[in-house]
Amino acid sequence: MLAKLYAEALESVSPGPVEAVRAVGGSPLQIFVYAMLPQVFPNYLSATLYALELNLQASFILAFVGAGGIGNELMDNIRVFRYLEVGVIVAALIVIVNAVDYASYRVRQIFS
Repeated sequence: MLAKLYAEALESVSPGPVEAVRAVGGSPLQIFVYAMLPQVFPNYLSATLYALELNLQASFILAFVGAGGIGNELMDNIRVFRYLEVGVIVAALIVIVNAVDYASYRVRQIFS
């Protein structure tokens, strides 16, 4: 998923800066670092944070089918009626997901 999002971001790069760096003799690495990366960095960071958020949510959901992960702790605590620990895990999930979502929002706001 990330590779596709990264590739699409690179396809939307404005050719002006790329040609400018190429015109002064920049290597392919310099073209990427100085002309392309500044244009796509916000998209890269936003997509990466989105993937992190999805992976965090999936790790909790997969526990319900017995796949392990952080959700395994949640299921174990539900089975033995430790509702305080269940509440802490659910609250931590909500805080982490909202923090990643807010970070993604701020990155998009700063770089847009």
